[in-house]
Amino acid sequence: MKAKLILVGAGPGDPELITLKALRALETADVILYDNLVNQKIFDLVPALQAELVYAGKLKGESFRQETINEQILEYLKKDKVVVRLKGGDPFIFARGVEELELAQEQGYQVEVIPGLTSGLAVPVLNKITLTMRNKSDTLVFATGHEINAEKFKLWGDVLAGGNTLLLYMALGNIVEITDALSLKLGEEFPVLAIENGSLEDQRIISSSLSQVNQKLIDKSFKSPVMFVLGKNILNNSVNTELRNLLKTVEA
Repeated sequence: MKAKLILVGAGPGDPELITLKALRALETADVILYDNLVNQKIFDLVPALQAELVYAGKLKGESFRQETINEQILEYLKKDKVVVRLKGGDPFIFARGVEELELAQEQGYQVEVIPGLTSGLAVPVLNKITLTMRNKSDTLVFATGHEINAEKFKLWGDVLAGGNTLLLYMALGNIVEITDALSLKLGEEFPVLAIENGSLEDQRIISSSLSQVNQKLIDKSFKSPVMFVLGKNILNNSVNTELRNLLKTVEA
């Protein structure tokens, strides 16, 4: 029996940021179930690609459900196929790769996991945004903002008050509630960056404060995916001179 599930991270969007190991997995696949955030130019990087490509959705408002995707995975595995489940970013960071792994293993199938470069790390670094600073910022937190949770907001505020950095995924829909809550701890002028379509050619960046970022997002018609980077040390070093100049141009 050759049936196998390979969970693969596609990286943050730029197809050149996928790993060599991931590309080799795509070469071996019979079926590739890929998410909306996966850049389809990745498939052009695999000349020997023979797999059936199956769109698995995950775009807000679509009817695709995790249970449906699970059924698709099992259907192909039962047909003795090598199935690549291709996910944006990393399959285990704010994704549901663990559920898919458990599903296949419970049915007795082999599973391999190939990590991907998560957008919370890649997108800021591509823009020369330092995420840690020696003697100033030694803690980095990845979090999702798709739920309103007062206890989480308090924890985030405590982290940021200590000079550390917060990366917020999936927070666009709740950004008003999030910034209002953080302002109580950090003040309205605390800095925040919003990066739309990070790593892609049409990337846009907003530099703002907690009190103004939502209006700027509306004025610039930002849409998901947006990565939020918060931390008082974000722009407070010489490395980010280029970024500051870029922001002046973007916001002019």
